[in-house]
Amino acid sequence: MKMKFISLLLVFSFGGWLNISAQSNPENTLLWEVTGKNLKKPSYLFGTFHLLCESDLGIANAAAEKLKSCDQLALELDFDDPNMMIEMQTLAGMKDGKMLEDLLGATKFKLADSLFTATTGISLKLLSGLKPMVASSVLYPSVLGCNPGSPETTLSALAGEAKKEVIGLEKVSDQMEVFDKIPYQVQADMLYSYITETDKFKKETDEMLAVYRSANLVEMQKMMADPEYGLDKYLELLLTNRNKNWVKQMQTIMPEKATLFAVGAGHLGGNEGVISLLRKAGYTVKPL
Repeated sequence: MKMKFISLLLVFSFGGWLNISAQSNPENTLLWEVTGKNLKKPSYLFGTFHLLCESDLGIANAAAEKLKSCDQLALELDFDDPNMMIEMQTLAGMKDGKMLEDLLGATKFKLADSLFTATTGISLKLLSGLKPMVASSVLYPSVLGCNPGSPETTLSALAGEAKKEVIGLEKVSDQMEVFDKIPYQVQADMLYSYITETDKFKKETDEMLAVYRSANLVEMQKMMADPEYGLDKYLELLLTNRNKNWVKQMQTIMPEKATLFAVGAGHLGGNEGVISLLRKAGYTVKPL
């Protein structure tokens, strides 16, 4: 359960058995057109998986085409901000001087450090002061089996080449605050499971990637709401509140500039997802 929670983060801030059903449902798509109400030009909504191997980055090609007709790109964070990485590093640490070694205890930490070092070449001791969910990102390349890229980075680069503005729907501090609201002990236990059961975690991540490739938003919602994934307790914090805040901003942004919004695919579906909230606000949101 604990490992699945961390996997799901890849379809947020997150077997090919689903591919057949995906082909038969026209609403199984990651790209949506937003029109109506007070919009002179359509804007677009694209669901990302924050880290992908190069072979999967082509999933963003359709969104890249729509970016050409838009005035700007909106991501969860402003990837165009030169201070973004500095701010992330500044806010990545746990508050009150907490350390992972204290949360796990000496015996567990020693085992975790040994396995982590063998996998990444980096001692976990160097990351002991980081929020455990931040530290977990160092393991993603080994889980994905590649040196991953980001659809957000790809789209941001294209926007830069076309001299289009890139904006963020959140600040780094907003996202880091979310991690501070999830108990560090809970995060530490998740990270420990992640490190000590990597093969199981790889399998679960592959399953989530298959759901993403199939663009099955309904299945994504089922996975996130399933108590087995350990995310149900934090849906309001990780999803609902952020979705509402984004849609509020989108209603101000879209009438001024046609925009491609690219956010974690886990935010799109469901009654409190971005698609549903936009429709409730009076917009027409059509699958492409």
